[in-house]
Amino acid sequence: MPPLKPLIGTVTVAARMAKTVKVRIMRQVWNNHIRKEQQYFVRPTSILVHDARDILVEGDVVRVMPGVRSSKSVRHRLLDVVTPFGTRLEDREGYVPEPEGAVEAESSAEAGEGEARRGMGKVKRLVESRRRA
Repeated sequence: MPPLKPLIGTVTVAARMAKTVKVRIMRQVWNNHIRKEQQYFVRPTSILVHDARDILVEGDVVRVMPGVRSSKSVRHRLLDVVTPFGTRLEDREGYVPEPEGAVEAESSAEAGEGEARRGMGKVKRLVESRRRA
């Protein structure tokens, strides 16, 4: 199983569901019908993302990470906002800036719980932490 990587997409639907937004991700897909060199096309894929702080609006460009399911159809969580649309993040209601180490602490806490699903064992995690240091 390949390691999971963050995805970048645009928020298309917000404020209809509590703490959940729909994000459109553009994927490059091989055209099986033509089967020639350079025959890829872009296919949009929509996913539901958990937004714990409920600060996203339509048009925001966000970075999401696949992970443990939070409900029947929500399988991704919000990492950060790449480009806010309209108002700044600091001016939005409910926005609280996170400390720098909070994201790493959260991800390391989840790693112990779901490391079998993500394919990253204890040894790989140690190697990655030593590379960063």
